[in-house]
Amino acid sequence: MNRGLQNIHSPGIENTKHFFRLTFLTGVRRGQSFTIKDGQRKVVGRDPKSDIPLNDSKTSRNHAELVWLNGELMVTDLKSQNGIIVNDRKVIQEKLKKHDRLIIGHTIFRIDIEYGTTGFHSFEDSLSKGLTSIKSNVKKKSIIPLVSGVLILIVGFLIISEEGTEEAKVVKTRKKITRKVSNQESLAKKINIETKSQNKKIDSKVLSLIQQGRRELREGNYFRALSEFNAALDENPSDSQARFYKKKAYEGIESLVTKYNIEAQRNLATINAERALVSYCAIIRLLQEYPKNVRYIQAMKNIKKIEKEQGYELGEIRCLQN
Repeated sequence: MNRGLQNIHSPGIENTKHFFRLTFLTGVRRGQSFTIKDGQRKVVGRDPKSDIPLNDSKTSRNHAELVWLNGELMVTDLKSQNGIIVNDRKVIQEKLKKHDRLIIGHTIFRIDIEYGTTGFHSFEDSLSKGLTSIKSNVKKKSIIPLVSGVLILIVGFLIISEEGTEEAKVVKTRKKITRKVSNQESLAKKINIETKSQNKKIDSKVLSLIQQGRRELREGNYFRALSEFNAALDENPSDSQARFYKKKAYEGIESLVTKYNIEAQRNLATINAERALVSYCAIIRLLQEYPKNVRYIQAMKNIKKIEKEQGYELGEIRCLQN
């Protein structure tokens, strides 16, 4: 009977478990943290009723969810307006690892993994002690009346019955855990496949935007090109090609502005104010979406100066149509 008991092992004895800790690196909650443990699901968003509410204007009401799957932490974008970023890369869904940086709106989290040892004593210890005590009593009282022997047999029978019941519980628990692990692994594989598919779509969209921007750049449509490269960086902020060509678009705009300034100065030098106005107005139209730009402000000052010197009324020269 003892040999049979020695083969029974309860699951979870001295089992080392881990959990994920997310720490705020920005905002009013900087330094605070929360944990996600096995089987938990937490929604992050601007909604005060969210599991993890954020006071962040760039965060949607239900922005993202964090789910524990098979010992791993998955983050999923809940169709938010500004998306989620993991380690400078915009993603739809991603498996989080230790020391990852998760950005939701303006809020940045650091991912950590912590461990804690938990354990419990199974029924084998008490059962083994009980059987040892019974055997000892049998040896010591081998000469006592038959009634004592019958009582010992009854006690032994009760212990064996208890053993069978506990063993059945252990087997049932093991089967339940096995099914749960199998389901989690299947779900994790499905999510990994979907994540790779979504990331491929993002990469394809970024490439298409860059190609369109390069065409506009070759044709001298610098602002259109800039718009395409900015859209590509919205999809993937770390894309090096989009950053490179965005810089080229800015250089093209700067080159045009410099050209118009030189023409205006040359015309003023030859007392040709009308031609100078044409050049300054070209700068105004080029930078009309950037009225705080230094070149835009300087061009407006030069136009007002020419108005005063040439006898125009203040504000008479209009470079932009209302």
